[in-house]
Amino acid sequence: MSIAEVSLVHIFGLRNDIPNNVCYCDDQNIIYPAGSTILSYNVLHKHQTHFDDLRKLRNLKNFALSQNKRYLAVSDCVDKPTIFIYDLSTSKRRKTLYCTEVQSKDVVSLSFSSDHKYVLVLGGSPDYTLVVYLWEKGKIVTTLKPNMPNTWAAVNQAVYNPADPAVIVVVGQHLLKMLRLTEGSLRQFGHQRVENTNYMCAAWAGQNRLLVGTDQGRVVLYDAAELKAEFRLGDVLGKDSSSEADRRSVNGTRSGSVVSGGGVGAGTPVTSIVTFSKGFVAVCGVGIAHVFDRAEDQTTEFYRLLRTVHVPQDPGRMAVTQEAPPQEGITGLAVSPSEETLVAASTRSQLYVISMSSVFLSNKGSDCVFEHLSTPFHHGSILDMDLAYRRPFAVTCGADRSVAIWNHKAMTLDVYKQFQDDLHSVAIHPLGYSVLAGFSDKLRYMVILMNDMRTIKEFAIRSCTQCAFSNGGHLFAAVHGNVIQIYSTITFENVGNLKGHGGKIRALRWAPSDNRLVSCGMEGAIYEWDLQLCRRCGENVLRGCNYFSTAVSPDAKTIYAVGSDKMIKEVSDSQVIREVSCQDVVPPRPHCLSSQVIREVSCQDVVPTWISLSRSGRMMFLGLQSGVLRSVKFPLSIPGEWEEHHAHNDAITKMVVLADDTQMFTCSSDGTLALWSIADPEGRLSKRERTVPYSEEILVSKAELDEKIQLINELNTRVSELRLENEYQLRLKDMTYGDKIRQLTERAEQDIQTLNGNIEALKDEKSEDHAAHNRELETLHAQHEEEVQLLESNNNAKLIVEYEKYQALENKMALMKEDYEKQLVEQAEADRAELAAQAEEYEDRLTEKVALLDEAREEALQQKKTYEEMQVQIEEDADREIVDIKTKYEYKLKAERNSNVRLRGETGVMKKRFVSLSKELEEQRQEIQRLQGEHSKLQSIIKNLERDIIGLKKEVTERDETINEKEKRIYDLKKKNQELEKFKFVLDYKIKELKKQIEPREAEIKDMKETINAMENELENYHKTNTEQELQLQELRQKLRAIEAELHRAVQRNYDFTIVMNRYRSDLFSCMDHLQDPKKLKEGIKSLYSKHVTSEIRPEKLLVDDSSLKEFSRQRDYLERTVAGLKHKLTKDTHLQRADNIRVVQENVALISEINNLRAELHSLRGSMDDLESSLGLRRSSVTPAEAQSKLDRAIIKLDQLQKEQKQQLDARDQIIDSQRQELQLQSSQLVQLQHQLANCLAQPDSFVQTLGHGEGGVDAETT
Repeated sequence: MSIAEVSLVHIFGLRNDIPNNVCYCDDQNIIYPAGSTILSYNVLHKHQTHFDDLRKLRNLKNFALSQNKRYLAVSDCVDKPTIFIYDLSTSKRRKTLYCTEVQSKDVVSLSFSSDHKYVLVLGGSPDYTLVVYLWEKGKIVTTLKPNMPNTWAAVNQAVYNPADPAVIVVVGQHLLKMLRLTEGSLRQFGHQRVENTNYMCAAWAGQNRLLVGTDQGRVVLYDAAELKAEFRLGDVLGKDSSSEADRRSVNGTRSGSVVSGGGVGAGTPVTSIVTFSKGFVAVCGVGIAHVFDRAEDQTTEFYRLLRTVHVPQDPGRMAVTQEAPPQEGITGLAVSPSEETLVAASTRSQLYVISMSSVFLSNKGSDCVFEHLSTPFHHGSILDMDLAYRRPFAVTCGADRSVAIWNHKAMTLDVYKQFQDDLHSVAIHPLGYSVLAGFSDKLRYMVILMNDMRTIKEFAIRSCTQCAFSNGGHLFAAVHGNVIQIYSTITFENVGNLKGHGGKIRALRWAPSDNRLVSCGMEGAIYEWDLQLCRRCGENVLRGCNYFSTAVSPDAKTIYAVGSDKMIKEVSDSQVIREVSCQDVVPPRPHCLSSQVIREVSCQDVVPTWISLSRSGRMMFLGLQSGVLRSVKFPLSIPGEWEEHHAHNDAITKMVVLADDTQMFTCSSDGTLALWSIADPEGRLSKRERTVPYSEEILVSKAELDEKIQLINELNTRVSELRLENEYQLRLKDMTYGDKIRQLTERAEQDIQTLNGNIEALKDEKSEDHAAHNRELETLHAQHEEEVQLLESNNNAKLIVEYEKYQALENKMALMKEDYEKQLVEQAEADRAELAAQAEEYEDRLTEKVALLDEAREEALQQKKTYEEMQVQIEEDADREIVDIKTKYEYKLKAERNSNVRLRGETGVMKKRFVSLSKELEEQRQEIQRLQGEHSKLQSIIKNLERDIIGLKKEVTERDETINEKEKRIYDLKKKNQELEKFKFVLDYKIKELKKQIEPREAEIKDMKETINAMENELENYHKTNTEQELQLQELRQKLRAIEAELHRAVQRNYDFTIVMNRYRSDLFSCMDHLQDPKKLKEGIKSLYSKHVTSEIRPEKLLVDDSSLKEFSRQRDYLERTVAGLKHKLTKDTHLQRADNIRVVQENVALISEINNLRAELHSLRGSMDDLESSLGLRRSSVTPAEAQSKLDRAIIKLDQLQKEQKQQLDARDQIIDSQRQELQLQSSQLVQLQHQLANCLAQPDSFVQTLGHGEGGVDAETT
């Protein structure tokens, strides 16, 4: 008994609920969150590195990486936020910081200082507390609430300056503050003009440059805490093209104030900004990143918009949906340290990458598109999963309506397809070439091609929640409501239906031999099905427990199940041994029915969602609702033991173990797919090499293969053409370059000759210069020696003079030392005398003070007594004064209350006056606005008239188009009328033909029924004769038994008689010896008589007649012959009856099949007849043949009337078209008049405005 070893290998997925959820660790490794952990992914080798401590986080909210890429800060928010600092070089936790000062349970932002010593933590609502930690010592440096005094305002981000570890910027709703850490506190510096703007994000572009993004699509640039420029990204979103002229509108220019953004996308926020040495990248709009380049001229503008990069649209989703493409935003950006690549994380849990060189080197005016970094991931919950045996494939389906096929050998995504309908379940064939997917409308059987999945069969099963292939692949099971249907994968026929569940079926498990199926449901039932008989062979029902999953042992004798009661159940052989909890003994439950539970192990306070058993049956794994994977000690022990492993952030929806028991897949509701490595620590499972390697073949459709072959042939021809062209070009270049080389060599030789001459001349000049330099050097040496001798002589004289001064100063210092020593001795004697005098004086003072102290004590005692008396008197006086003051102030309180009431009335009056004045002010403002509006209306009338002219022209063209369309419609209606007449003739002919076919069919059916009745009667007669013959046979058998008994008795009597005769003969021979002696003969005769003659035996009976013996033998022969004849007749009759029965049964089968065929034909004919009768309004149940004929005649008459009415309508429409043509002519004449009026208005605008001012209503009516 042991616990299996589990280690995480790979995670497919990304968390999109964390801001700035991607960053670079170095040029090849990126860090991003997936599930409940943060991992490092190597882009070059496609390999992941996992941190064991990080996988145990309970509620990951935010993370940040230091600038030296060594330390990682992670926030875990459960009850109170906790910050963990990890060393990425050792993959170990360095420090834990407890945020007790933060009232919120959330962390909005994390940031490291530039010297990596401080960590900045910004808490969430409601307090938004900013905390600075000296993290190596675990010490809080300072705290601050940056949104004071507007505590309701949200704070979005806090970022350290990358060059100065003491500077911090905080942005939020109506908040932009630059703070400096000085003397242990944060103080604001600079003056930032803050408008009513929500600042979303911020990023430093150097030591003094700051870029801030707003919710209005603007990026504001501050330099040295002063506003310098702004970039309006919202204007770009509203334009169809990104020309150079459009891009100039967003290039930042020097400015002293913020200009409000306009355009269609002005309300789109800037959600993320990342900087690099040549510029910055900002996210504004849905899935759009704007790349800005540093301007060459920093005096006029700082940055210019270089290009926009878009998130790619999913081709699968665009192909299957008619609606607008999904809104996929960007949640995080990161630029590599070498600034070669840009990585983006999206709201649909995808990672994208683009090369910065392609951004800078692509054509001007063209936009770039991101590419997937590794593989596409699922967005939303992964609903189901399955593994293939012969191919390294794992198939998953998600709530994003996609089916993905993963290659767990290469860690890649081979096939990904998006569908229009919701998915519920998926299964893959053991061979790995086909997939079964359950949609909301049907169940589809699809074939896996090279880059696609093609449907080859659809089953009418709506919302199939569970489906599974058998281990052999020849069958598959699908859930249809509460029924499990079994289908053949070869013929796609339904081979069985398993009914019995009363609730939703949650899991299906095939036995290893494929002869049994185990299912569990929400009603608390576990059923074991025998697929040969299609019925239940075992069950376990536990009311009140919702089962989620089951597992079957390799011998198919034991079932393990988990449910909502948080217990692992072991079900086997309908016996209850015990139910055991992990901690305490649990009493047995009396409501277990039928099959019983052997053992139960508690799962504490978590709900298990899935259970899985290895193929060898020696390892057990449990998935929990919290996303934890448990490796359970197996066989189950009491109490239960397990090890927990973390990778998912939400409930585990399914777990599947590979066939070789070395790896396992788990999928979760958070959209992540995890691959684990599993092993038995006791070595019971040796590493088995696969006897059959994975299949590498793929399926390709013939059309696609032909296209590929054609493309290859075209490319080969193109390559051959290009090779010939390149060879020709190379020969031309060789010739040209050969000529150039000859020319260059000639020039080089000439240059070498000229340079050699110059070198010789320079050598001569050098020798001359060297000789002159040597001469100058000799003269300088002589001068230098002379100067040195003069300096030595002068210095010696100066030293002698200075030495004499030194001797004089030493003598003077000795004399002064003697004087000071004498003064010190005298001063010490004077100090001693003075000290003695002061000691005597202070002793006298001390005696005086002691006497005074005694007197003061006596006075203090007297004063204490007097004080106590005074205290009593003062307390009495104070009580009296308190009563007086109380009455006095009560009168004052009444007066103040009255005055307060009076003032309230006055304030009410003043408020009313204020409201009335404000209303008058507002009315005046509205009047001013109204006048301005009228002025603008008057200015826009001319523009409206011009628009009316353009609209009328368009209307004329549209009317012409409508006339043409109506003429076409008339022509089409005439054609349809002719087709209807033809269709009517065809229907009449078909009705007659069907009537002719129905009558002989009915006659044949009657004949068949009569033959069937006759055959049934004949069959009854056969049954009767058969029973009579069986009765006769029984009677003959009874007679035969009686004759045999009588014969046996006769034989016995004959045997007894012969014995008596033999004895008698022997005694008679003994008497014959006494023939000569009469006496002895007489005695012998007497003894013979007495011995053989008794009273019971009569002498006449002992004598048997010969005639009776002959009669007896004759009857015996007769009876034997009759018995033999009867036996022969019985065998013959049985053979004949069996042959007759077989013949009758065969005839019945043939007749029944023919009847069924005739019934099917009759049913189809009746259906076609009903369709024809319903189309003509004739129903057999309610209409007689005469009425049907009359209705048919009326339908023909109505058809003629319809044709007439249609002709009348066509004539009416022709009249309408003529009237519309006349109206168009009138409108064209009115248009000409309006053009003349407009020309007159433009010629005399003042008079036109005056007429408008006098008669505005008339003008409006005329314009309308």
